[in-house]
Amino acid sequence: VHQYALQHIDSVIVIKQNKVLIHAQAAIAIAKGLGGWFSILVIISHIIPLKVKDALYKLVAKRRYRIFGQKQTCWMPHPDLMHKFLN
Repeated sequence: VHQYALQHIDSVIVIKQNKVLIHAQAAIAIAKGLGGWFSILVIISHIIPLKVKDALYKLVAKRRYRIFGQKQTCWMPHPDLMHKFLN
């Protein structure tokens, strides 16, 4: 299932406990891991149905450059965080 997910899904992907999370579920898992004020989003997400969360995720993803802007270079994680990223 992971191989399929990596080849056919146009979304952020989180693999957690051998389960593939995409769209809103992946974003929520990332927010949960970040903690801080992102925890508020996680709490709010519990009252919103998955179909609505996924629709909101896709809406923001489609307009992300208009909302957040676009950088000329990619952010590179600090060496202490590299273990959290795939090679």
